[in-house]
Amino acid sequence: MNLLDISQLSSPSITRETALRILTSPDIMVDFFRKRLCTLFPETTVLEDCFAEIIRKRLGNRQVISYKLVFHSNGGSDKREQEIIAKRYADGAEGERAFQAMTALWEGGFTNGSDFKIVKPFCYFPDLKLFFQGKAQGKPLSEFINQGDPSILEQMKKAARWLLKLHNHNPIPDQIAAMHIGHTPFEMIGKQLADAYPKFTLRLEELVSAVGQKYSSFIDIDTLIVHGDFHPDNIFISPSGATVVNFDETHLSDPALDVGYFVAQTLIISFFAGRYLDSVKHETRTFLETYFTGMDSKKSKALDKRITVYVVRNIIESLHYIFYIFNKDESEGFGTLLSEAEKFIKAEKVSALFE
Repeated sequence: MNLLDISQLSSPSITRETALRILTSPDIMVDFFRKRLCTLFPETTVLEDCFAEIIRKRLGNRQVISYKLVFHSNGGSDKREQEIIAKRYADGAEGERAFQAMTALWEGGFTNGSDFKIVKPFCYFPDLKLFFQGKAQGKPLSEFINQGDPSILEQMKKAARWLLKLHNHNPIPDQIAAMHIGHTPFEMIGKQLADAYPKFTLRLEELVSAVGQKYSSFIDIDTLIVHGDFHPDNIFISPSGATVVNFDETHLSDPALDVGYFVAQTLIISFFAGRYLDSVKHETRTFLETYFTGMDSKKSKALDKRITVYVVRNIIESLHYIFYIFNKDESEGFGTLLSEAEKFIKAEKVSALFE
C-alpha cells in the first residue's frame, strides 16, 4: 500500500526527501497528471507513463523535477512523448510570484515565436505549491563557457540580446512592478565570511565597506525589470537565439544588477573549469559590447560605471555560497576570486577591465 499522497505536498512540515519521493513516484504523478493536468495532453491521447528526473539537487527550499510523459493514441498503438518541468516551493508565495512574472513576460512577447524567449508557464497549483512549465531546448551557456567552445562569442551575443529585450520591455506589467525580493543582508554575508576565514578579514571588510559607499552614490536610477539570477546555467542557447529559465528573483531594480551578476558568474565558472581568467576577457567584452550597443548611449555610460559594484557583490555572495555554505576548501580559489573582486572595486567602469 502506498502511504504517500500528492496532497502531502501542501503540508508546511513536509521534508524535502518526502516531497521528492512523491514527485518521483510514477503511480502518484501519472494519477495526478490524468486528473489535474489532462489539458496538457495531446488531443486523442491517453497518458501511459511518466519518467521523473531530479534536477537542481542543491536547492534546499525548492524541488525541481523533469518529467518525460509517454502517451499512446486513444484506440491506437502510436506513442508520443512530451517533456515538462515541475518546480515545488517550500514558500508558496515564491511559486506564485514566479508564475505571475513568467505569465506576464510570456504574454508580453517572450513566446515560442520569438528568438529570445522563456519557457511556457503552464499552471500553478497553490494548494501544492507546484509550478508546471515547459522545458527549455538547447544547451546551457555555462557549457559553452566551461569548454571554451569556438562559437562562444556568438553565444555571448545571444545572451546579451535576450537581456536587452528584458531590460527594454515596456510597459512594465503590474504583476512584476509589485514584486519585492528579500535577501540576506550583504554586511552579514561579509561578516560570516570574515569570521570563518580570519586571514581574509581585512580585505573582506574593505570590500564590503567599498560596496556600501558605491551604493550610496547611486541616485536617480531608472529601475527596470531584472531577471535577478542571470546565470549562464539559466540561459539555453539554440541556433536561432536564447531561452532563459528560473524567474524566482524577477523584480524591478537597477539593470546593472543583471549585467554584473552575469559577468561575475562567467568569471567564476571559467575559474572552476580550469580556464585562465584572462582567457574569458574577449568573451565577456563581446557580451558587454553587444549589450551596450543596444542601450541608449547616456544610459550605457552610467551603467558601465555601476556594474562593477554588482560584480563585486556577486563574487562575495558566491564565495559565501561555495566556501561558507558548502565548505569548499579555501585553497581551491578563495583568495584568487577575492583578488578579482578587488580589481573590480578599484575600476572606474567595467569595460576598462576588458579592453
